[in-house]
Amino acid sequence: KAQNFEDFTAVLASGGIPSLDFVYADKTGRIASLYNAAFPQRADGYDWTRAVPGDIRADMWNSYLAPSIGPRTIAPASGFVVAANAAPFRTTADPFNPKPESFSPSLGIETLLNNRTRRALALFSADRSITAGEFRKYKFDDCYTPDSDFALLVKEIGGRNYAGDPLLEEAGEILRRYNLCTDKSNRGTALAMMTAIPLLQASALRIAQPDPTATLRGAANRLLAQFARLDPTWSQVSRLRRGDLDLAVSGGPDTLRSIDVQPRLDRAGTSTADAGDSFTFISTWTKDGHWEVESVVPFGSSNVAGTPHYADQAALFADEELKTLPLSNSALTAEASGIERPGKPPPPKGNIVVPPIPATSVPASNIIRPANAAERKPAAAPPVTARAPSQ
Repeated sequence: KAQNFEDFTAVLASGGIPSLDFVYADKTGRIASLYNAAFPQRADGYDWTRAVPGDIRADMWNSYLAPSIGPRTIAPASGFVVAANAAPFRTTADPFNPKPESFSPSLGIETLLNNRTRRALALFSADRSITAGEFRKYKFDDCYTPDSDFALLVKEIGGRNYAGDPLLEEAGEILRRYNLCTDKSNRGTALAMMTAIPLLQASALRIAQPDPTATLRGAANRLLAQFARLDPTWSQVSRLRRGDLDLAVSGGPDTLRSIDVQPRLDRAGTSTADAGDSFTFISTWTKDGHWEVESVVPFGSSNVAGTPHYADQAALFADEELKTLPLSNSALTAEASGIERPGKPPPPKGNIVVPPIPATSVPASNIIRPANAAERKPAAAPPVTARAPSQ
């Protein structure tokens, strides 16, 4: 078990888990963002995003470089790091980021930024003192930055001239007024999403994009037919469904409150969230050594329909709430509905033995780990490395 930063990085040096990047934090207050990959030891001078000659020895490789040569941001004076499946050259505020020119193109390190990274950097960089409440609010932030692919596309389509076409004139006005957020009460999100998502997905798949104007018209007609207006609230469209539950949910693809949206609405005019946020966990150590943990999952801790924990967290998740985890014997047994010991009779309630939680004292009030979501359009394929695809 790693006891400090040196132990932790020594384990990573073995190269046993090259598919995951890491955000590190410890009780001393040290934080770090560690890009983690298996880097082939390849020759420079080739475009490794494309096929290379297969009949010469000069471009052959048969070994890996040390994982530690990758970009790392360690104890930046900015006071924060983020990791959201994007380029490792923007994990904190400048000038504390690694420099792209310091790393060979043959390593195949991605250089694109997604909205989650852009938005997290904007929020954290602007806040010089982040409280626990503010951090929770940032975790569930549901907006796009003005320079994100989504925002730029919505702006371009909304800015077109639709004079003489009443339907598109109204649709364009809605897009021009849209504030780039995906809260439940937002009346611009549905039209923006239904227009932009098919275009962005086509770009990500590197296939021909649908015509933007035709896509806008189709989205407007679909919403008009279902809701008798072009601007239903996002809560009417975006739904979290589990068992008998059917809940409104905020968020969108690649927002910090990550909720995937179906490219086409179902017969009821809704989109069921089936990917995005998975497990949210916030760990807080106060200055007096007290440890608090909060978490939530989108549905529940069971995949067996009809069981008590199949959907018992869905309402919390939909309302952007967290539950407090029991960290002591008394708190744990107070919440226990049953005690099982396979092959042995259950002990009396209240006698569960749980290892004590050691008290710690750190200068920071909480530890940060952002969430995950689907990526968006790449400009060019990076060289192939032995990294697993983003989730």
